This record gives sequence, structure tokens and C-alpha cells, in this order.
Amino acid sequence: MRFLNYSLEHDKAIKAVLLIDGKMRQLNIKVQRITGDAFEYTSGRSKKIQYCKLTDVMATGYGRGDKEGK
Repeated sequence: MRFLNYSLEHDKAIKAVLLIDGKMRQLNIKVQRITGDAFEYTSGRSKKIQYCKLTDVMATGYGRGDKEGK
């Protein structure tokens, strides 16, 4: 949840491992909105907003070139 908030507050992409259609996928995402138990994000070059439940987040971390929020 910490990195999801970081992405939203600083408008920065993060790395995330998400469970999508029963498969784990590593993506660079930018969080657009967080609701109670889910969030909306864009991924890569696609500007299509996608939806993900918080329970489907396996791992998150800083995006490429963004070390410790700098």
C-alpha cells in the first residue's frame, strides 16, 4: 500500500507484481485513484485505466531510476 500511495501522491510509476486473470505479471504502473479495497492504474504506454483489487497485489517497489523517492 505504501508504494501505491507514493505513486499516486508523486505522480510516478512504480514496479508492481499483480495477479491478473490468475497469472502473476510484473508491470510498471502509475496509480490514478485508490478506493477502499481496490485501485485504478495505467500501465506502460497504454493510457487505458485498469482496475485491480488490493488483494491481487503481490509486490511493489520503486520504478526504474527512482531510488528511495529521489
